[in-house]
Amino acid sequence: MAFIAPGLTETERRWTYIFIPFATAMFIVGVAFTYFVMLPAAIPFLIDFLGIKTTPRLSSYIEFVTSLMFWVGVSFEMPIVVFLLAKLKLVSARMLARGWRYAIVIIATAAAVITPTTDPINMMLLMAPLFALYFFSILMLSSPALGLG
Repeated sequence: MAFIAPGLTETERRWTYIFIPFATAMFIVGVAFTYFVMLPAAIPFLIDFLGIKTTPRLSSYIEFVTSLMFWVGVSFEMPIVVFLLAKLKLVSARMLARGWRYAIVIIATAAAVITPTTDPINMMLLMAPLFALYFFSILMLSSPALGLG
């Protein structure tokens, strides 16, 4: 931050100081969601897939868990990405509200790619918070306090 702060205006600096902690918190919430909600549902499914007991290697397990935590954490950054797109005047709350059907397809596709299992339960476990974050983004952009709505 010390490197780029001199090149930012006062308003840009204020937004940066607001969004860096918010982005960090959203990532941590995504990681916690993975650890406490998704992994307890996914691990038993993967270990007993099709009735075949499997014992994963430690390196495979660690790679799987960290990868899943990372990508779910990144997906929880959606409100920040939407906000930045709105600041660049590429999206608006009205546009997002009208395009909710496309959002469902995009979120379902992203959830299918991110989730490690083929069952719909784990996919829905990820889709639900992503839908909530999408609608939170619409509410955030509609807020008069941000001056974007």
